[in-house]
Amino acid sequence: MYTFKAENEYGDILELTHSPDYTVTGIEGLDPPKASINTSVVASFDGSRFNSSRMGERNIVVTVVIEREIEENRIRLYRYFKPKKMVRLYYKNGSRDVFIDGYVEDFQISPFDQRQRAQISVICPEPFFQAMEEMMISFSTLSGEFYFPFATGAEGVPFSIMETNPTKIMTNSGDVESGLVILLQTTGEVRNPRIYNVDTNEFFGLDITMQAGDLVTINTNKGRKSVSLRREGSTENIINSIRRGSSWFQIASGENTFTYEADTAVEELVCTFRYTDKFEGV
Repeated sequence: MYTFKAENEYGDILELTHSPDYTVTGIEGLDPPKASINTSVVASFDGSRFNSSRMGERNIVVTVVIEREIEENRIRLYRYFKPKKMVRLYYKNGSRDVFIDGYVEDFQISPFDQRQRAQISVICPEPFFQAMEEMMISFSTLSGEFYFPFATGAEGVPFSIMETNPTKIMTNSGDVESGLVILLQTTGEVRNPRIYNVDTNEFFGLDITMQAGDLVTINTNKGRKSVSLRREGSTENIINSIRRGSSWFQIASGENTFTYEADTAVEELVCTFRYTDKFEGV
């Protein structure tokens, strides 16, 4: 049993499964896309030498039989699958709840068949399905300090204490590596923050002095790499502040260990990671 939905550019969602108006008879392109392997021939030995590999775009083809009010339901399909327009496809089965973004390449209809059938082709430039739930991992936790029955002296007592853990193990449950969105927030002045991938010895550093209340957002997702600073309500691009030798590291499939530091006042720095598990197929 599975569920298949489509969301158009306006945020409207249409479920094609479990609907009396449509019967999905086939969905192609849910398995891992074909990879392109680049090799070169070397005269001194048999076979070839591996150079590189890449995974191509995903092509999802959906075949739908239109039921009941045929004309009305066919026109409703047009609103969700407009050629050259973006569409988000949702797929859920017993193991995975995912989505993928693509662009409608083709919409073919058989208007004179006894049962009208629509065949819709969607090209997904980013070939991986993404989990519906985004993971958020913070290096800081709040430790409760307020209990009942309650009494306090004139000096007062803390309601909670923020505890910082400089090392975190994060698990990527997807099939492939994924980019990260790293949030750096400050409660005081912090100079030159750095984040480290302990497993790969990579780091990402910034040569800046952050003030109390600043928020730095680092996006390492391929095709969306950026670094920005929000200060007193305004946001600016600070990509020129990236320290030499920094890597736009990814979170590999499985367990990953990260830590962070700064030249001064690392205890004033709050670090949070956001990422989404990605899958080759469903």
